Amino acid sequence: MPRKALLSELDDDSDEQGKDPFDNPKIIQDLTDKYAMSEVVDHMADLDPWQLIWSSLGTVLKLVHQMLAYIKRVCHQEVEA
Repeated sequence: MPRKALLSELDDDSDEQGKDPFDNPKIIQDLTDKYAMSEVVDHMADLDPWQLIWSSLGTVLKLVHQMLAYIKRVCHQEVEA
């Protein structure tokens, strides 16, 4: 059964507990190396910073719209049930 990893399970060093793992550039680089498509990363690197911001905002807005549509559909199904 899949489960989320807890920060306390990463190691026993109490200094590390409670820290946001995404503040660690090494973790971000490892995730990028393992899961990002190199073509996408190359394309993003070539974009003007403002283009990247607006493109990312567009993606976020599309995802939010999709989530709201799913919520609306679930609420409608619950009302019909």
